[in-house]
Amino acid sequence: LSRLTSENSSYFRDDFLVQEVWLQIPTTSRKMNTASCRNDVPEDDDEDKDDPWHWWDDLRLLCSSTMRIKVALEVTADLPSEEKLSRWYGEPIEVLVIPTSLFFTNKAGYPTLSKAHQRFIQKCAAREMTVLVTGGNRHASLRHYVQYMNHLFQSAELPPHIQCNLGFEDNLQVPLQPLADHLESFTYETFEKDPVKYTEYGNSVYQAL
Repeated sequence: LSRLTSENSSYFRDDFLVQEVWLQIPTTSRKMNTASCRNDVPEDDDEDKDDPWHWWDDLRLLCSSTMRIKVALEVTADLPSEEKLSRWYGEPIEVLVIPTSLFFTNKAGYPTLSKAHQRFIQKCAAREMTVLVTGGNRHASLRHYVQYMNHLFQSAELPPHIQCNLGFEDNLQVPLQPLADHLESFTYETFEKDPVKYTEYGNSVYQAL
């Protein structure tokens, strides 16, 4: 997907889709990079039109947020700001596309990525997705790319509230009855790992007092 137009959007109407579709969308566009790196480029009042996330968001709304359309997010050489990247964490990313052109060669001769790319990919590690390395082999073996990506995912430091929920994503749980059932301390420790809930509890108590 390069840009949403009336011509290409008609192909993605929900009543036309009979199977799941993956759309390859870049993390940034050439015009976004130009605008962020140059001071002589006039500001565009409608800068969102060059933002790939807005291409995806417009298409999703047009298709009534159908679950038949998923994202194959292509990691580009130039990444947008962390604020813009964070919007993708809540999207249905099925595949993370990583071109071999992004890889450097370390002192040992193995492929590696820049620190910015490493941080972004490791933040994606908490979400179940497939990693697809594309492009020609620039190192001794394609196996080295696989080993490096496995290393990134395994070394990712996941927040505690994500660690305790691994394996239970999008699964309905039986409601707990703390007044009727005896709950072990481990259960309450799990509750306390929810930072949002207890932050809101604290704010409510503070306002009440």
